[in-house]
Amino acid sequence: MEEDIISRCIAKACMHRGAEREQAETLIAPYVPTPFSVARRMLSLIDLKPGELLFDLGCGDGRIVLIAAQEFGARAIGVELQERLWVLATSRIERLGLGDRVKVLRKDLLEVDLSSADAVTLYLTPIGNQRVQPKLEKELRPEARVVSHDYELLGWKPAIVEKFPEDRSATATVHKIFVYRKAESLRRRFSILRRMFCRSD
Repeated sequence: MEEDIISRCIAKACMHRGAEREQAETLIAPYVPTPFSVARRMLSLIDLKPGELLFDLGCGDGRIVLIAAQEFGARAIGVELQERLWVLATSRIERLGLGDRVKVLRKDLLEVDLSSADAVTLYLTPIGNQRVQPKLEKELRPEARVVSHDYELLGWKPAIVEKFPEDRSATATVHKIFVYRKAESLRRRFSILRRMFCRSD
């Protein structure tokens, strides 16, 4: 809870700092941190295993890559364009001594090679997902999994759609989690398109 509050404060600061404005056109999504409980659920739903390689596109303060390494035994690469968030994430990795399993790249997520990924996590925007989707289709291996927080990948058929409450309170925010398995999701999409074209003939 305390880390969530700190991260939200950082997010507000990022939005008002002139230094960040020059990056505004290249940012795919604003920084809004995924709650820790939701992050853990996302990784559980994709059945992340020890030794697998996870990419978190737009990793913010690094919480998902850290959870992946600490609690799931995975290797993880975060991608973050904003310098202040990159510094925060890398400092946490160093403080926890996880540099051998976790790293954060400061670059545009559209420029990162995803061909080695076993799984990818997303918390972007609908437009952000549309921009990254061709890259996922081109570079991910057939068996790779993708989990997206709140926003679906249009045209991909999810293996799982789950509504997950942030906590157990009566007023808890309910988050939506979409899980995709690349080969299966695309196969379902092509099947639907095939039926549509056959009917039109």
